[in-house]
Amino acid sequence: MREVMTPMPVTIQSDFTVADAAQVMYDKDIRHLPVVDGNVVVGILTQRDLILLEGVPDLHADGLPIHQVMTKPAFTCAPDDPLDQVAGEMYEKKIGSAIVVEEGQPIGIFTTTDALKAIVDLLGR
Repeated sequence: MREVMTPMPVTIQSDFTVADAAQVMYDKDIRHLPVVDGNVVVGILTQRDLILLEGVPDLHADGLPIHQVMTKPAFTCAPDDPLDQVAGEMYEKKIGSAIVVEEGQPIGIFTTTDALKAIVDLLGR
């Protein structure tokens, strides 16, 4: 995983608001935002989550704390986990990203975009 992950992803604290998260995702041009308490991964908020929240009538999600709307637990893996194992589980469970954790701390993220890059690199060799 270490070779194909995106190193240390942007994270956000779980008590920040949905509006804060949306701004971070927009500013950093990312679709997956790991949510932490301190440095411990407690969930993930995705672009898809934000789109789904927009569709809920009479819900003013912008002011909600992220911990109320994030996906928990987040799918995590270790940096030395085999790529085929992680990608296989993501495929089977229809998960768009894995947060790479070492000694309890997030050190990277592996997304479907990273998987496509790994395929391109493999086929291009």
